[in-house]
Amino acid sequence: MDEAILFSIIIPTYNREALISRAITSVLAQTYKNFECIVVDDGSSDNTEALVSAFNDKKIKYFKNKNYGRSYARNFGFSKSNGTYINFLDSDDELLPNHFEEASQYIVKNKTQVHYQLGKVLKSNGDLILTEQLVDFQNIQKDFINVGNLFMMCGVFINRSVFEQVQFYSDRRLTIGEDYEYWLRLIYKYEIKVNPVLTYNVYDHTGRSVRDGDIDKLILSSRILLNRIQYGNIHTEIVKANFRKIQSNSFSYIALHLALAKHKLPSIKYLLKAIFASPYLLFRRRFYSTLKHLIA
Repeated sequence: MDEAILFSIIIPTYNREALISRAITSVLAQTYKNFECIVVDDGSSDNTEALVSAFNDKKIKYFKNKNYGRSYARNFGFSKSNGTYINFLDSDDELLPNHFEEASQYIVKNKTQVHYQLGKVLKSNGDLILTEQLVDFQNIQKDFINVGNLFMMCGVFINRSVFEQVQFYSDRRLTIGEDYEYWLRLIYKYEIKVNPVLTYNVYDHTGRSVRDGDIDKLILSSRILLNRIQYGNIHTEIVKANFRKIQSNSFSYIALHLALAKHKLPSIKYLLKAIFASPYLLFRRRFYSTLKHLIA
């Protein structure tokens, strides 16, 4: 019989007292019990600490730091972990009870270092927005260039030895896209297989960091992200040859959120920048979504 795999699931959180109980409850409800749950409080000023303490469960480890950002919190959580495989859960999302069970079976069968599991995206009221399917991950390296970020945070399982080599870039100004930058460094070093089962829910709500309305922060984060990709340690020929597509994806992301925030002229500016960087955008759903919000 195979030895049980210890999973370390790391939950970075910041002022999410209204949501974090759901996330932790979903972890404790796992059918596979060999795990530890590490909550890294990134300087919350709300009631987060009391809510976490109320669970009174030995599987939960709670740490509170200053507000250094999600990436630092994830790396810090890893430094306090013992698991053979690392998994991350944002504090506003939830696991389904089969999350670790499916992962353990897949790892034992396929001997994977890194793999991805599928999930659903829901509105805050529980209505379905989308369900991931295996067909969406047929060419991960190519689609990370053409489409952008494919992975939701809680879907990725990473062997400890891998994460020791590839950790998050912890510039706290990189508040949006820090996971994309990380995946780009990961997918060209390791084969990433996909376990085609649904094991978690991600909630799209107005309180998410990408929806906080701080456009200056969004633009600065995008600038840092592109600089990291162009001049950082992502030294693959694929990334270098397709940097303008990545640039276009970033500009179009800004354009969409400017349109959602009703900043029409700046949105048009970034939409044009995105098209100039790569006319491929004209065939993307995001282009038409941005136009829809500009016209509305």
